[in-house]
Amino acid sequence: MRIRFYSIMYPLLFLAVFCVNTFFLQRAWIGILLLTVYLLWIGLRVGNFLSKDAEGTTRWWIGIWTFFSLVMILGSCFYYLATVPAIVFQLMIPLSLGLFFLPASQSPTSQHLKTQWNRFRSSLTKPILFAGASILFLTLLSLRFIYTHRITEALRSPFDQIPATFLLFFFFALLTCSVLLYRGRENIVTFILFLVILGSLFSFLAIAYPVGYGFDSFIHKATESHLAEFGTITPKPFYYIGQYSLVLFFSHAFSLPIDLVDTWLVPLLATLLLPLAWFTGANTLVKKPRYALFCLLGLFLLPLESFTVTTPQNLANLWTVLLILASIPLLLEEKAPHWAVFLLATITTILIHPIAGIPVFFFFVLLYFSKEHAWISQKYSNIVTWITVVIASLALPASFVVQALQNGSGLHLTFENLNPLNLISSMNLGVFLQNRFSPLLDFVYVYGQNIFLIVLLISGYAWWIYRKDLAKQMRILFLMILILSVNYLLLANVIDFSFLIDYERANYANRIIPLITFFLSPLILLGFGHLSMNLRSKPIALKLTSLVLLCAFATASFYLAFP
Repeated sequence: MRIRFYSIMYPLLFLAVFCVNTFFLQRAWIGILLLTVYLLWIGLRVGNFLSKDAEGTTRWWIGIWTFFSLVMILGSCFYYLATVPAIVFQLMIPLSLGLFFLPASQSPTSQHLKTQWNRFRSSLTKPILFAGASILFLTLLSLRFIYTHRITEALRSPFDQIPATFLLFFFFALLTCSVLLYRGRENIVTFILFLVILGSLFSFLAIAYPVGYGFDSFIHKATESHLAEFGTITPKPFYYIGQYSLVLFFSHAFSLPIDLVDTWLVPLLATLLLPLAWFTGANTLVKKPRYALFCLLGLFLLPLESFTVTTPQNLANLWTVLLILASIPLLLEEKAPHWAVFLLATITTILIHPIAGIPVFFFFVLLYFSKEHAWISQKYSNIVTWITVVIASLALPASFVVQALQNGSGLHLTFENLNPLNLISSMNLGVFLQNRFSPLLDFVYVYGQNIFLIVLLISGYAWWIYRKDLAKQMRILFLMILILSVNYLLLANVIDFSFLIDYERANYANRIIPLITFFLSPLILLGFGHLSMNLRSKPIALKLTSLVLLCAFATASFYLAFP
């Protein structure tokens, strides 16, 4: 009876503090504390129901990701049906607390938490403490360097005001962390230190631009402020409302300013969820946490600019890569999260931004019909698969045509560009060399201009090594890459965007390239896992050279992630 009393007391205490702050005090710092406690709890509760067989950290990020998806879907439904008043998001908190009284399978016991805490304490040896203190010091020094050179006026590039020498602090912090990643022994400590380093990259713009960054960001913040005040906006767009709903949830339910939430939404979500999902996917593929930890360095091959500022496209990109990483157990025909996770994430991505949402929808369809439990036979499943591939390959260009017809604006199609020479040249798969007569900048830009080719080479090599074991399982990824490549070629060569200013005409086609990279991420994980295993038997000089080179690439990615 006493245990039952305490189990009821905690949610009631939380609810009481929540109501006082939401309806009377409205203090942001109290809201942040409440939000932290709430996310730690709701993530495990939702994850317990949808991913029962996974480890605790995996269940947590799956639960948080799914819960946010549900919030965005519910907010969008209210928006399209009527309005989204504050009370809608505020009621989500007490209603979700009902999960507390349901039985929780595989919840962490006190003994399990005690064991994990003992493992964590035992890993804090003097060398690890020294390495951790060095990483934290260098990272904080880098952030302070950015903070003292904040930008409050329009500049061509942040590096016109912020000296790029602060990247040296980032490089040495990451190099120290990469040694711990390679060791793969102090998992919890190393992972936390990596989160700190990655978070410094994703938070660069939020710190460097206190007024705000980018034209799109100001437009979306203004729209979110209008929705917060009036509950609706006219005309109602079909897209973007997914992001708006999540921002309104944090603002209304936890008394946080719209500007603060919008500024930090994508950087913080990417810092928390992306490494957890990446590590989970790596652990599923390489089967050993020690090797999976090293795979975290592969994150720097992704288009990092997608996670540095909050826009609907960037939030949709984050949801896309999380969906791909979560689907790895499903692709390998192992125990995977419930299908509801993938369905909710797919719907959410569509509600956030169609350029990511439409391909993700077709990925979900291909994923569903490829599984044995689908309700049609294997023969018809293959027919549906190839019909889906054909439709999906034309989906994005067709969406622009439909939108132009609805708006009554003309959209010129240039089919004469569909000759093989033009198509090959538009793919830009050659090796690019550039001489700026500066060794460091030459290295950075040669790497940056060829990073997509590097990703293709790593992915191709990983597939070749493991093709006998994974050719069938990775088939859907190759189909998605084919679909996105066709969409890219059509948008780049057939759809005429001459109504846009010249430097924005390739914008829509170029947004597909990060999506292709995301669908290659399981192969990137395989490549880094293979590298981690092979380095174990190599001389220490080769190990250190490899780590230095990887950290140099990561630092170049940091520099290139911004204008």
